[in-house]
Amino acid sequence: MDEVVLTFKEPLVEADKGKLTFNLKNSALTTGQTALDMLKKLPGISVGQNDNILFRGASGINVMIDGKMTYLSGSQLANLLKGMSAEDINKIELITSPTAEFDAAGNTGIINIIPIKNIKKGYAVDLRTAVSKGKYWMTNENISASLRTKKINLYGSFDYNTPHRFTQNNSGNTINEEENTFQLNRENEKTFKIKYYTWRLGTEWQFSPKHNIGISYHGYIDDFKGFNNSTVNKVDNSGGVTIFYPFR
Repeated sequence: MDEVVLTFKEPLVEADKGKLTFNLKNSALTTGQTALDMLKKLPGISVGQNDNILFRGASGINVMIDGKMTYLSGSQLANLLKGMSAEDINKIELITSPTAEFDAAGNTGIINIIPIKNIKKGYAVDLRTAVSKGKYWMTNENISASLRTKKINLYGSFDYNTPHRFTQNNSGNTINEEENTFQLNRENEKTFKIKYYTWRLGTEWQFSPKHNIGISYHGYIDDFKGFNNSTVNKVDNSGGVTIFYPFR
């Protein structure tokens, strides 16, 4: 026998001692999704009012990125995760029984989001873009780069995401004025122009075979604009229509 080739496919879900691990690298589930979208798909995870992340209906779960606590409030954390592409995630760990290596603050559990890293020596640059069309054009642009030597690893990424939203609804009611009956028809349109800018920078120093020191920085800026347009039509018994000025 000259050669033996072993092929191993990492399972999507792994369970071990109070921890569920979801391996997302190269998964079709991450295409066009944000990190917050992926969290919503995890068993027991939901997003409540003010974008608070809940586990089994309870708040207080800690969210970590690459083993480091985010220390962000509910809305701030949600904005950070909305601006992070799920395609940059290697795995998500849902830890219900934290070990000594994690901060034990909080009694609900820990979510640890582990980004994809380049483990080969040298440098790498990755460019990715996605475009979708609904009511408006939406894009997700990402650039990431890394430089790894024997002892030093430098990495960084920048993500630009525009998940615009549009809603439309109609309502109406009937009113009586003296001997006439009128129908009020309302049409409401809400437009949300959203831009997320998310970045990550970090470095690691492998000062011994089993120990290293790392520094990382995560940041985001969100540009959120909302527009509301409402039109009210007044229809009388004779079929005539009076158009009120739109409300904005």
